[in-house]
Amino acid sequence: MMILRIVGFLLAALSAVVLFIALKGLWRAQRYLLSTHGINEPIPLDLKARMIVWGWALGLIAGIALIVLSYR
Repeated sequence: MMILRIVGFLLAALSAVVLFIALKGLWRAQRYLLSTHGINEPIPLDLKARMIVWGWALGLIAGIALIVLSYR
């Protein structure tokens, strides 16, 4: 059961790191694209960013589920 706990913590940590890196890159790219067109207003996340957030959420849920299962 200890292995499930370790895998769960690693999966949760990895999903948080991937989310941070991906959204930071998308935010910078979007900001650069908008600034080249003279637009300085924030706009909602595009489909790619939303899919990354959903993937992160599923990874986080899977990691937490593995941690909970390891305590049973």
